[in-house]
Amino acid sequence: MTYVYEGPASIIVSGTYLGADPVELSRSEQTIALKNGVGLFRAEVRLEGPIKGDHLHITLPDGVWMSGGIVEDEPGHAPGWLVFCVTENNFDSFPARRP
Repeated sequence: MTYVYEGPASIIVSGTYLGADPVELSRSEQTIALKNGVGLFRAEVRLEGPIKGDHLHITLPDGVWMSGGIVEDEPGHAPGWLVFCVTENNFDSFPARRP
């Protein structure tokens, strides 16, 4: 996976249960690193304990956002990481940006 962004972001982890609307489980503002793979993104974030949600929404300071289902997580390391499949976004082609 290659880096596509590193910097501040708003992170929302939510859960969907039995087809109901998503329930927000946690929200944080933090520095993240995003990597792009084949059809998946990996977000390196500070995680507090096990992930109880199944959906991730990331908003960057310039208003670019992406969201999708969490397919893998590793909260036991610093930083932890989440792999998610982007199913909704507001960007045409995500530019590579590293500060």
